[in-house]
Amino acid sequence: MSIITSFYQQLYNDDEEPVAVARTDDLIPEIIISEIECVIKNMKNCKSPGEDGLTAEMFKYGGNDLIQAMKILFNKIQYFKKRCYQKHGSIPTFLLFTKVVTYLI
Repeated sequence: MSIITSFYQQLYNDDEEPVAVARTDDLIPEIIISEIECVIKNMKNCKSPGEDGLTAEMFKYGGNDLIQAMKILFNKIQYFKKRCYQKHGSIPTFLLFTKVVTYLI
């Protein structure tokens, strides 16, 4: 118990100012093919399709053409989000609630 008490006393009694880290969308790297392949590979087979009607098997058997198209689409979405944020200071609401974006980000 004394170790925990000591830890939190040091944590909250620290007089140093916290370091502010600037977060920009430029820090978000481009989505690469191996990330998409990993996500598709880890999808479980024999599951009901989602609202879009697509099953894991469809993605798995889509091949390299599908993966390349997904890479282009996802990176264009990221680019669009970044440009909207830089220009308007916000991201369009429809991009915040797009499921395809949340699966890989």
